[in-house]
Amino acid sequence: MKRILVTYATNAGSTAEVARAVGDGLDKDGVQVEVKPIEAVTTLDSCDAVVVGAPMIFGWHREARAFLKEHQ
Repeated sequence: MKRILVTYATNAGSTAEVARAVGDGLDKDGVQVEVKPIEAVTTLDSCDAVVVGAPMIFGWHREARAFLKEHQ
């Protein structure tokens, strides 16, 4: 079974809501999905794919950029 991590950074909580909705949608397709905040991710070893979400009000969110750079 495919395993997808949906991770997110948020300022006010709305990105967390969207991440949960994305996770729910993927889960309906029979995929094992884990949704968690970026700061809670310690490894990507068991993931087949990763979805990263973050607010884009003033450009890429600092935490999301750092996460992508670290795990590229």
